[in-house]
Amino acid sequence: MEKENFLDTLLQMSMNLQDLTRISKIRFQETSLSVAQFRAVSIIAHFDPEGITIKQLSGILRLSPGATSKLVERIVRQGVIQRIPSDIDRRSCHVVLTPLARQITGDHSQVAENFFDRLLSDVPEQEREIFRLLSRKFNERLWRLMEQRTGNI
Repeated sequence: MEKENFLDTLLQMSMNLQDLTRISKIRFQETSLSVAQFRAVSIIAHFDPEGITIKQLSGILRLSPGATSKLVERIVRQGVIQRIPSDIDRRSCHVVLTPLARQITGDHSQVAENFFDRLLSDVPEQEREIFRLLSRKFNERLWRLMEQRTGNI
């Protein structure tokens, strides 16, 4: 068997996590969120309760501010997120989760945690802890790189 390189492994993990997001989205159909909207809500949850600006969100989503604004407006109409005007700049606002969204993202986190517990059930605890540590470091580094890319979120 040929040895996989690191990038191939990451790409495969990314595709699997996207599938997990789609599966999780099905579980939360009562919100009627599209996969793109669900992804935006998940990102907004990372910045809750302070919120995130449309400009920052557009940088992470790799969408134009106009497209991001339309996406946010559709989610606002569903009562999942809300816009909070900035105290500093009247033209700007922060997008935050509603209580409904906090419940959804909490449920999603629990589903994901249960999934990963099952996924790693055959892995010895010491290796699980290494995986958690490396995953956390990898994720933190990705967020720092995205912050640099989007102008310090």
